[in-house]
Amino acid sequence: MEHSASFTRSAGTPLLAAVALAVMFVGATLPTPLYPLYRQQFGFGEVTLTLVYSIYVLGNLCALFFFARLSDQVGRKFTAWPAVVIGAASTVAFALASGTAWLFVARALSGFATGLAPGTLTAWIAELQPGGRSREGAVTATVANFLGLAVGPIVGSLPAQFSVQPLRLPFAVYLAMLLVMGITLSHVPETVKNQYGASATCRCVHALACRKSNSPPSCRPP
Repeated sequence: MEHSASFTRSAGTPLLAAVALAVMFVGATLPTPLYPLYRQQFGFGEVTLTLVYSIYVLGNLCALFFFARLSDQVGRKFTAWPAVVIGAASTVAFALASGTAWLFVARALSGFATGLAPGTLTAWIAELQPGGRSREGAVTATVANFLGLAVGPIVGSLPAQFSVQPLRLPFAVYLAMLLVMGITLSHVPETVKNQYGASATCRCVHALACRKSNSPPSCRPP
């Protein structure tokens, strides 16, 4: 991994990345207060509910196992943006859920997005700290993590409290949050140098090919 020397650290940019991290974790806990409503609507039992929770962990582990270092190769932005898109796909699946199978798909996508984003955004926050204060970056990332996890159930439960589209409105709100976050990330400077001198898509394909081929010499940057 090579760090880019072309970005400028400022006090505001780590905060933008921290907000993005918090928003990603909102999606992890947002559905939690809605599962009793899903059980009532779809008629599934405790075992199915446990499996729905478990599939999130599986998606999370897949992202961590296969893509943990992807952002070191293709850049922070080009890893964070796919995480946002996958998080949005999960949100749409929850909002359109018409049966239990939708919950499995939505939860797996949510786990994958939450596994892909935090490592990338945490490293990004540390690298953006003025003066290279990585310890402050770690604290900021931790606060963002817990804040997002705490806000998620609030966003999920408020519409249910007032009986206002409880299985649709929370996800519409979260989808809007993801959209704003994705746009905001375009204003955060990239901190990892482009290793391959190709487009974003080519860099992603190249990085994955290198992983599969155990990083042959042709995969290494000049």
